[in-house]
Amino acid sequence: MTEYESTTIKEVDRKSWNHVLENSRLSTVFHTLEWIEVVTKTFNLEETLIIGREDGEPVCIFPFFKGKSYIFNIYGSPIPETGAMYGGPLWLENREMQESIMKEFHLDRGLFTSYFLKLPPHYPTEIFKRLSYEIEPVPNFILDLNRPSEDIWNSISKKARNSVRKAKKSGIEIVEGAYRDIQEYHQMHLETCKRNSLNPLDLAFLRELVRGLSSRGMLKILLAKLNDKTLSGSIFLFHKKSILYFMGDSYSEYLKLNPNDLIQWHIIETGANTGYETYDLGGAGPPGITSFKKKWGGTETPFYRVFKGTPVTRIFRDLYASARRHPWVSRLFRRNL
Repeated sequence: MTEYESTTIKEVDRKSWNHVLENSRLSTVFHTLEWIEVVTKTFNLEETLIIGREDGEPVCIFPFFKGKSYIFNIYGSPIPETGAMYGGPLWLENREMQESIMKEFHLDRGLFTSYFLKLPPHYPTEIFKRLSYEIEPVPNFILDLNRPSEDIWNSISKKARNSVRKAKKSGIEIVEGAYRDIQEYHQMHLETCKRNSLNPLDLAFLRELVRGLSSRGMLKILLAKLNDKTLSGSIFLFHKKSILYFMGDSYSEYLKLNPNDLIQWHIIETGANTGYETYDLGGAGPPGITSFKKKWGGTETPFYRVFKGTPVTRIFRDLYASARRHPWVSRLFRRNL
């Protein structure tokens, strides 16, 4: 029989947590204690970290958060609009644990309560169907890096190869950024979000993210520069043998030089040559973003949004989903967490 303990980031048994994290094939950077610390420092959320044990040994973990937006209680792994792409429970042995650990998640059954998870690619979703969750596959691309970089180069689209050549010919260089570059990076991020009608991440969150993850080798900033001028940049997250494209931003006036394409090829080539096995391009999204990510030759592999709520919270969720294309809606939601 599995016994569960609920704790917080300050009190969690790190050794037990990391044991499951390292041995679960579905674990992501968003399940790490380092990521959870960033979220708890940045957002007004109540975290719960569940560890399941059998005969005293850790066999499953589940990080989730409680947020409140007006009268609504939201339990999420992760909470929407807090930066994380993936969440959900992890386990080591059998899937029966998945169903039992979800009972620890469903303790609040109020009229204004909803449950939200984003499950990584290849995650088994059968349990959520049995628990009456709504399941939405989200398009995503994953590139196999476990092969020579020359083979990867030949597998990407002709358009991508030409864009990389053009950027190199223009004299653009890729350099690694640092904490001191976050202020300028955020200005670039604000311009990118305005151009695409997206809600930007807060500067405080980016600072905490870089401070918390980069020194542990879990985050890297790459900047495309020409004559000492920053043209574009991207942030990548690292976990085990996987790289994840977390965010990419650029100044409009330099897009014609294809700096983003050179950054993409740089991380792909470097990853393939340094032992990484997969590159997750971080969700497809709108048509323009889908087209950009698709040209790098990845296999379309969805992740999953799953939701469960009452009739009242479903109405709220549907209204929010239709309105969140307006950046102020997402911003208002985040500020009220």
